[in-house]
Amino acid sequence: MDTTGYYLGLDLGSVSLDALVIDASNKVLWHAYHKVQGRSRDAVACLCKELLEEWIRPQKVKQFNGAMATGSGKEIIQDLLNISAINEIVAHGTTASYFVKGKASVIEIGGQDSKFILVDDKGPYDYAMNELCAAGTGAFLDVQAERLGLSIEELSSLAANARKVPSMAGRCSVFAKSDIIHLQQRGVPVDQIMAGLCYALARNYIANLIRGREILKPVVFQGGVALNNGVLRAFKDILGLSDTEVLRPDLPHLAGSLGAAMLSIQSGGAALDVELIKRIAAQHMDKRSYIGSTSTRGWQMDAAAAQNMKALESVEMIREAESGEEVFIGLDIGSISTKAVALTGEASLLGKVYLFTAGKPLEAAQKALGSLAKIIKNGHIAAVGVTGSGRKLVGHAVGADLVIDEITAQAKGAKLGYEKADTVIEIGGQDAKFIRVGDHATVVDFEMNKTCAAGTGSFIQEQAIRLGVDLKEEYSKLALSSQNP
Repeated sequence: MDTTGYYLGLDLGSVSLDALVIDASNKVLWHAYHKVQGRSRDAVACLCKELLEEWIRPQKVKQFNGAMATGSGKEIIQDLLNISAINEIVAHGTTASYFVKGKASVIEIGGQDSKFILVDDKGPYDYAMNELCAAGTGAFLDVQAERLGLSIEELSSLAANARKVPSMAGRCSVFAKSDIIHLQQRGVPVDQIMAGLCYALARNYIANLIRGREILKPVVFQGGVALNNGVLRAFKDILGLSDTEVLRPDLPHLAGSLGAAMLSIQSGGAALDVELIKRIAAQHMDKRSYIGSTSTRGWQMDAAAAQNMKALESVEMIREAESGEEVFIGLDIGSISTKAVALTGEASLLGKVYLFTAGKPLEAAQKALGSLAKIIKNGHIAAVGVTGSGRKLVGHAVGADLVIDEITAQAKGAKLGYEKADTVIEIGGQDAKFIRVGDHATVVDFEMNKTCAAGTGSFIQEQAIRLGVDLKEEYSKLALSSQNP
């Protein structure tokens, strides 16, 4: 085992790439975190460039005495940097064993997978891992925070301090999302919804990974989700853990790369020359000028992604209502977006609004109506109709003349748009519908996904954000240009 020099550990997962440099005493000298956004090689190149500029050149380092990769994408780092790799179970277990110096349990939840590891003073000796389903992992929490306009830090704080915890599905992340929508439309406070999500995540983890195994104490929390105080609260409550029985080390989201770096010391492997890091930084940058978003606090939607989603909102004013002219208002309060239109008595369009509900249906409805205020100010509002998953809450708040289900509203809208319409295929943010339309916009038959939201609009939106693709300008062009779907 070497006792001098510098050692590099890298952890490439499905969501993030993180790295750190330690000395022979395991002291952390430098660390970084990048989102991968579907472009792993570019993320490695970006990190190499950052490592060069922030640490290697200022410290005048010529080589690393050892370097090791871990994570689901470790083979990519191996290929680029020609270094050794280690299974992430061993890497995380090594880190926990170093901090505890004895027997302990490790709860590790990352962006796309989760692990339960038992360790002793020699390292990990037993484990369980979610091999197929990513329900309740960090990426799901990230998506829910983004949908509600929250940073992951805000989600953590709200969930940790909520007074009540509503029941929520945890077996499937898609079902959990449906439960979140229903709670939002019932007006349940956001902090309680976030707490319910964290408890559902914890219960799902315990049922699928621990499965009756003995929980050795202390319990070490690692992975990006360990930074979430709401999740920590849920595990402590459900497992009956006291503060002294819980250990959350510094930089828990970098535990994998720390373990890899420590193992590179123990293995006495080959050194890594800085010249190779320079070549990778120069050769593999993506033509689209990939800049992985960075955050030492785990998953967080970057400003560019937020701006891209904001650009999808629109307000179109066609003409102002004449003095005394009858105006009919239609509101569609959906799980993802809120739409509003102003029509004349002949069903001619005066104006329309599209904006994101963001988990606040009443505020979204108020904003949509405010956007229409200018064109309807001289007219006479004859009636207001409300539909969508939030129709009951908003319909009551605005004193709607008609509160109607989405199936009937879609059928009527189809006939207004094209009088010969007899079939409607509608895919929204959270559900999908197939409707057969008869004469006079009557509903002859319909089918709807009553429980599962897999494959609906929010799924496309989530993947666009995760991959750093502009949903409005880039997504469809890229998809249509593919020769190998």
